[in-house]
Amino acid sequence: MDAEPVLLSPTPFDFLTSELRQQDEHYRFKGKDFASDYDLALGYYAGWCSQLATQTGIAFVNNHSVMNEYIHIKRLSIPTFTLMPDAIHPDPAGHLMMAHTLLKRLEPTRHQVFRLDLRRTNTDWNVNAEQIATRNLQGDASRVSFDCQLQSLPWRIPERHTLMQLRWNNPSNAMEMENHLALASEINLASLRIHGLNQGIYELECDGLNYGHFDQTSLANGINLDRLRELPWSQQANEIASLNRQISDEVVRPIQDIATRRYRLLTKDGNELKKFDQANREKIDQLEKNGDELREKIRIQSVPQWHKITISRIEKG
Repeated sequence: MDAEPVLLSPTPFDFLTSELRQQDEHYRFKGKDFASDYDLALGYYAGWCSQLATQTGIAFVNNHSVMNEYIHIKRLSIPTFTLMPDAIHPDPAGHLMMAHTLLKRLEPTRHQVFRLDLRRTNTDWNVNAEQIATRNLQGDASRVSFDCQLQSLPWRIPERHTLMQLRWNNPSNAMEMENHLALASEINLASLRIHGLNQGIYELECDGLNYGHFDQTSLANGINLDRLRELPWSQQANEIASLNRQISDEVVRPIQDIATRRYRLLTKDGNELKKFDQANREKIDQLEKNGDELREKIRIQSVPQWHKITISRIEKG
């Protein structure tokens, strides 16, 4: 297998949350006696993982340290804050932090969505672009237009992490973590700079629709188009995020439920396990087929599209 190993630390154990929730009759670990130094043991193990990674030269992602540090800072203002509502399993915000930590550690080739610099020299417009294709660039001192095609889409998080009624209902709080991680100014950065326009207020249009007004100085300093969430490529990314959620809700979770029930039969009579497999084989096949169809929709939805951007002066400075 042509793959490189990545060593992940465990996530923290939240002893405070476990203690506070012992009075909650719905708490899944009610009555469970966790050692008060359980998280210290996890921290020691994370340290050993770090040492092993250094010795062997493999990548190491320390979720334990990153998440504990964030929880500590949040508890300075919110004493009961947690990323693990049941003390063990991260909520959607925690999972987003884990994904972000992994991406940063592995140093992805894409550190932004795109960077586009336009500069007017005399009567000519020139372009310097990264991770975005352009064509039909034209304009003058008060207007510039061009066609563009992104090489990749921004990373979008659905407002609700699931549309299902789950047994353990965690809050859909990933959007709060997205703001903390500043994804819009980091891996989702879509920078547009325009030098050489006359002073004034300019309207930004994409495919004939208005998406905001900016002065000449702001355009010269650079604006982050990822903050304009109604732009067509942002909506395209939102649709992909929704399809990924649909895969999770309608394919992954049902298969996990079947796998959990099957696991409980492993220590029982072999005939019972065989009957279970026979009874669920057709259902699993259908779920996998549904997953393939949804992944094909994502592949089609991910195809880059050409868009026309126009920046034109609507008010003189």
